[in-house]
Amino acid sequence: MFALSVAILKNMPPDPGEWWKDPATLIALAAAIIALASAVYSASSARTAKKAYRLAAEQDARRNPQLIPYLSDAYIVISDTKTETAVSVTLANRSDIDNSIARAELVVEYHRDDNRITTLRIPPTEDISGLPLKSENLLDIPRAIPSHQTVVGWLVFSIPKWILQDTVIDSYALSIYDSYEKTATLSNLMFRQSFSYSKEHKDDERQEDQAKQAANPADG
Repeated sequence: MFALSVAILKNMPPDPGEWWKDPATLIALAAAIIALASAVYSASSARTAKKAYRLAAEQDARRNPQLIPYLSDAYIVISDTKTETAVSVTLANRSDIDNSIARAELVVEYHRDDNRITTLRIPPTEDISGLPLKSENLLDIPRAIPSHQTVVGWLVFSIPKWILQDTVIDSYALSIYDSYEKTATLSNLMFRQSFSYSKEHKDDERQEDQAKQAANPADG
């Protein structure tokens, strides 16, 4: 543009009022106008292409399968024979495509006296006999999650007592795998309460209930 302006000035006739009669000046002026229009068009095309690329990237991102996990609650129950963990989780499918929960694992990292960390992966169980849960509260796996939908449920994991005997637990994590083999993870799970539920405790409860019934036979 600067070069064209110089060319126009160089080709200006001696009498500025007659510039429009000079062919060289008209040619230079036309070239300047064409160059300016081309620059404006190039800038507009670049903005349009950038906007189109951004929209395409957003569409691709929305079609990228992704499950977002949210922790609602978590607690642990320790009995004479096993350790049970119950995790209430919400899973949101924010993508434009349907997805599903393929499998889930409780990932337990622990160590013994040698300080060597061991990783244990536990699949969920449907046995809730020792927990204050109902079967309809459990999150069925596999479980379909349509696009832009959310599912909620409990996952229960049971660990035999002998596995964790004489160990120190380093961390708990929940890994959920979708049908595209992508993983949604809740790391460093913190349980809201931890308590023991032994056979002696059950016997004490049973004896307490029997004593109440004996004291109030009409209630039975």
